[in-house]
Amino acid sequence: MPVSRPVSVRPLGRQPSELDDDEYQPQQQRKIAASLAAARRRASDLDDELYGRRTRPATSTSRDSSVGRKRGAREDNDHRSMPIATERFSHGEKRNGPSKLASPSPSPSNMNARGSPDCASAPVPDRANESAHDADGWTTTTVKGAVHVTALLKDTDERVSGTAKVKIVCSEGCLPGDVGVKVYAAPLVQLLQALPEELRASELFVDDKSMGVLENVDTGARVQVHSVAGESAKFVFAVVLGQARPTKAAGTVSAKPTNLRPGPLSRLNDDDINDEEEDAPNAKSSGPRTPSSKQHDNADDPAVGLARKTGLRTLVAASDAPVSSPTKTALVNDDDASVTSGCGSGLDIKRKPNTSIRTFRYAGRSTPSESLVLEHIHGYRMRDTANNLVYVDNDTIVFTAGCVGVVHDLAHNKQRFFMGKHRDDVVSLCLHPARTWVASGDMVARDDGCSVYIWDPRSPDARTHVHIRVGEKKLARGVAATAFSPDGQWLAVIGMDQEHTIYIYDWEKSSKPMTKVAGHTDAIFGVTFNPHAATEFVTYGVKHLTYWIFNPLTGAVDGTRGVFGPRRVPSILCAAFLPDGSYVTGSHAGDLLVWRTHTATAVLECAHRGPVFAIASRANTIVTSGKDGRIVLRDSMLRELASVQVESGVRALCFNADASRLLAGLEDSVIVEIEGLHDGTPRVEKIMAAHSAAKLEEVSAVDVNPRRDAEYVTVGDDSKVIKWDAKHRKMTAITDLPGRLRAVAYSPDGTIIAVGNDSGGLYLLHTDDLSQAWTHPHREPGIETMRFSPSGQYLAVGTRGCAVDVYDVRARMHRVARCTGHESYVTHIDWSADSRHMQTNAADGDLRFWAMPDGTPAAPAAVADAQWSTYSCVRAPPVLGIWGGGMDAPDVTTVCRNPAHTCCASGDDSALVKLHCWPAHANMPSKEYLAHGAHVTKVAFTAKGSRLISTGGMDGCVMQWLVRQE
Repeated sequence: MPVSRPVSVRPLGRQPSELDDDEYQPQQQRKIAASLAAARRRASDLDDELYGRRTRPATSTSRDSSVGRKRGAREDNDHRSMPIATERFSHGEKRNGPSKLASPSPSPSNMNARGSPDCASAPVPDRANESAHDADGWTTTTVKGAVHVTALLKDTDERVSGTAKVKIVCSEGCLPGDVGVKVYAAPLVQLLQALPEELRASELFVDDKSMGVLENVDTGARVQVHSVAGESAKFVFAVVLGQARPTKAAGTVSAKPTNLRPGPLSRLNDDDINDEEEDAPNAKSSGPRTPSSKQHDNADDPAVGLARKTGLRTLVAASDAPVSSPTKTALVNDDDASVTSGCGSGLDIKRKPNTSIRTFRYAGRSTPSESLVLEHIHGYRMRDTANNLVYVDNDTIVFTAGCVGVVHDLAHNKQRFFMGKHRDDVVSLCLHPARTWVASGDMVARDDGCSVYIWDPRSPDARTHVHIRVGEKKLARGVAATAFSPDGQWLAVIGMDQEHTIYIYDWEKSSKPMTKVAGHTDAIFGVTFNPHAATEFVTYGVKHLTYWIFNPLTGAVDGTRGVFGPRRVPSILCAAFLPDGSYVTGSHAGDLLVWRTHTATAVLECAHRGPVFAIASRANTIVTSGKDGRIVLRDSMLRELASVQVESGVRALCFNADASRLLAGLEDSVIVEIEGLHDGTPRVEKIMAAHSAAKLEEVSAVDVNPRRDAEYVTVGDDSKVIKWDAKHRKMTAITDLPGRLRAVAYSPDGTIIAVGNDSGGLYLLHTDDLSQAWTHPHREPGIETMRFSPSGQYLAVGTRGCAVDVYDVRARMHRVARCTGHESYVTHIDWSADSRHMQTNAADGDLRFWAMPDGTPAAPAAVADAQWSTYSCVRAPPVLGIWGGGMDAPDVTTVCRNPAHTCCASGDDSALVKLHCWPAHANMPSKEYLAHGAHVTKVAFTAKGSRLISTGGMDGCVMQWLVRQE
């Protein structure tokens, strides 16, 4: 049922554009406040005369913000032609004595056009005769009307409703500025008679304040009711009822009403609720109880919305004004702390946060019953690293991705993970000579410094590992490279600090370095031990090479700078030793250099076109490769024996134990295995394919096939569209499209995939083979998000032009509407299940509603009954709890509700994937999972909710999580 504003505002005489700024000055505020106070007193006095009650002198209060009104008026005038000047007033009045006018919830009219509450109090008139003078032009009448009364049962999240026919007092007058106002009041006792008799022992809350047991409510109490738009004698009223108390007669809890509409908690029995109350630390309290802000699964239900408006303070009842979600600072403080919220334009007002949204208990569920288990990662870290890909045995490889060490079973295409230890990107990896241990090093994570973990790849999830803290917290910056000595006793670690310190650890005995020495002022890219001398190693980097010898007895480390001869000194990117003790290095210029200790003895110029990133040696042969993607087998004299071309540049090379296979990690995050290279008949098999992050590209978006639980599609800045099979953990189709791809969406029947890029290009692809079905001409601005309507007829496209374009898919993609009004680019879109409404979020947190298919702005009341097909908007009442506390809290980038409506997942810019109960209320705990190495761009549950897919920003990873029930 649509809900109107509690104040009917209509223009008298002048249009909104004729209102002068002077009419918003403080003096005018006082006149308006006094007029409204007088009107309320007239309504109360007439009500007393009708019911034979005497009134006492009342103190009038009013809230107003001239700055907020001016900003709201400017914004709303774009959408409707009526003055907005008085839509921000709160008309509830507290009277001394038993007769009082209470508002069940804050009037939607005290919200500004952007959804923030106007909290500034207008000054009370200094002279009583001023109020009396303002009341002269007001009239009071009585009307008989039907009031739809709705009660929200806060302990079960159920609602009950009824209709009461009562006499309603209407006070009507004109405010300064020629604006007409009507205020309606009705007796509370008569309104409560519409509720079932079984609720007579329940505790009544009006405006978040307990008024005692319902059957003992003060007979003199009156409340403001709200007229229904377009109806002259229809009104609505909402209250909150607490848990039923024992009646005086029977001394038992009242029976549950028989006309309750089932809510999300109705599946729980009374025993579950009682157990929860006994276990709660604050279950017993002698003070007044405050209502919980639990919500129905349909968080936009009209009854629930009305009953919780005071707590959430985000909805606007203006006819078509959009709303803006509260800022983070309004959600993160303790109950007794003051919160600063934006009020109008540039005005910060201190207000008391509502306690109800911080005392919410979701039927005993402190955390969601679901949990996540990482199942598979598509992608690996290949940017700014080298040789981070190794064989453990012929069927097992290890590589790094995000904050995770990945152990990949080639035979079964399954993965296990070393996770939960590294707190930031894992950027270095090395294998123990016995192939029983792996050492992985990471970047600095906040103030914790950087770490090296030595763990068993045969059981990576076991607790058996060695932890080494490297350097002095932030000064270390990260671990550039690691290497085991040929006997496995020593571990060399290169730091990313200013001096690129070299640490030598006797890692089996101590986590403290045996010795350390300054490496070089320029960056060091790698370290390689001499396989024939356990105490000799070489480091290399930007325009330098150093040969080191250390004494384990004294801890002394002596280094000698490399001598390049008369040639220009290049940057050295990789190195590998030969059986005779010499070694070969690859340079940024594409040359191969042969060394004896610290002196270059030979050079093969232009061995590759571009930098040589990787070298692997076995016996008297070496394999080299680099930017050109050409993998070359050479003898000890650097003569070419065989070669094979792969699709992109090579960053890592590794032989298996018998040198029959060669593993290669490519720049575009593809891992291939090569057999037959020694025979001159190389065969290349692609083990894993993923999005590329070589140039800091992001995996921008993911969407799931609504008809197939195991199918989803991802797009990224690398211009790739990839379709995945979640069940078999593999890619099933791939294609390239122009530009950086930023958004993707499946049609409801799963046959079409829509893709948008950063230059405004829009493409429709056939799901089966990703062939193009339709292409939109190139235009600005870029596309950020898109979603099909549940009916499949419309496609909504959010752009960086702060608008949403709506296309009719059945009419050859004819644009039927453009939704404008956001002040920042659109980031999230959701459709209602009936395809009649849409909600959108912008990058600045602005939340707006739209009527479809014409794309006109819709009031929150118009979508109160909407069942949202998806929920991805990150700034909306049902997901306030996904935002953390404090100024350092991470920004939430994505959210997705699961198909069962029992939980939601979120991703933020601190790389965390989180699970929350649904709806996610403030201060509710969540489950956190750290695997990504950069901000999480999107999360999405598969069609049946069996898996969660998350995509990373600059880590280039697509991660597949299993959803488990605990």
